[in-house]
Amino acid sequence: MRLKDIDLNNLDLYEKGLPHEMFEVLRKESPVYWQEEEDGQGYWAITKYDDVVAVSKNTKLFSSQKGAVYLEEMSQSQMEVRRSMLETDPPLHTKLRGLLSKDFTPKSVKQYEEFIRNLAKKLLEEAFSRESFNFVHDVAGNLTMGVVAEMMGIPGEDMPELIHWTNQMIGSTDDDEERLVDRDDQSLKDLPMRSPTSLKVYEYAKKVADEKRLDPQQDIITKLVEGSIDGRPLTEQEYRMYFILLLIAGNETNRSTMSHGIVALKEHPLALEKLQNDFSLLPTAIEEILRWATPVYYFRRTTTKDTEIRGVKIEEGAKVVMWYNSANFDEEIFSDPYTFNIGREKNRHLVFGGGGPHFCLGAPLARMEIRILYEELLPHFDRLHIAQPISLMRSNHFHSLKELILSYK
Repeated sequence: MRLKDIDLNNLDLYEKGLPHEMFEVLRKESPVYWQEEEDGQGYWAITKYDDVVAVSKNTKLFSSQKGAVYLEEMSQSQMEVRRSMLETDPPLHTKLRGLLSKDFTPKSVKQYEEFIRNLAKKLLEEAFSRESFNFVHDVAGNLTMGVVAEMMGIPGEDMPELIHWTNQMIGSTDDDEERLVDRDDQSLKDLPMRSPTSLKVYEYAKKVADEKRLDPQQDIITKLVEGSIDGRPLTEQEYRMYFILLLIAGNETNRSTMSHGIVALKEHPLALEKLQNDFSLLPTAIEEILRWATPVYYFRRTTTKDTEIRGVKIEEGAKVVMWYNSANFDEEIFSDPYTFNIGREKNRHLVFGGGGPHFCLGAPLARMEIRILYEELLPHFDRLHIAQPISLMRSNHFHSLKELILSYK
């Protein structure tokens, strides 16, 4: 691929998997690359590891709050009604994060280990009893959402509908007709991801909040309902966007990582055999699966003043986009980056962010979920077979599998 042919906005390129060739060209020839947009001002694509880390950590120069974190350009009023914790800078970000930060420490999430293991065993037993099953939904998605529902204090019977809603929201650019959203429909401009499904989530979130106020529990929704920032309770907008963020984080990124890991191990049988013979490799294998999967392609920042990256002048108000998938395969950081190495040492991938205040709150929980599921799954791997070609979402934001059909023989 030649530099002049690169179009980071071409969603069709992402349906085939991580577009490594395109990002390798960018890293080598134009690591700070100007990408035109048909429906926007254009943006600077940052593809080198060290630059992604530098942008992530410097929240005063590269703001999440000034222009949001997705490529879409929004008016100030749109940003205010759609703002989640992701679209804030310190000190507000620190205060919002602090409401639940203690609930996601390694020590705190450990209390869910038995629940996760029992749920994983149950889901695998049910899946293995069928001729074939969709691992993305039947195992990984039900596991990750089941854990989040437990933490949020949401009834288990509501889980299928919540999964369906979040699938519709994150799949709003996919060709699946059920989920495809008209990006030009101005009636949707104030909704998260321009998805009308968010209205259903708003209504459900309000119902849950009302129930927690009447009957407080030891769960994270009660903490949000009873919590305060600078002596005031969360606004309705702050609460419902926090609610959506928890659902999407719980449903999407880790289920995709788990699913990509299945594919990677099946495509690398020597690595699988090595791991099956030595479970002590599981911690480093998990980090390599995370790097290999990179479930979120990018997040955006907006410059607060004129600056410069690698000698390229960037004006105030410019969109700066950090491409984590490129950083995670940067040849200057990762030796043999295209080799799936379950024993890779010092695997400093950026799956959970590039450091700074926006580092993923749920990272300890995500790692524990993957570990437990794979501990239960590895003894059965030889009987698992990929039964159909995998199906990826048409998106340059989520590296997401829609389906991974497996048979168990």
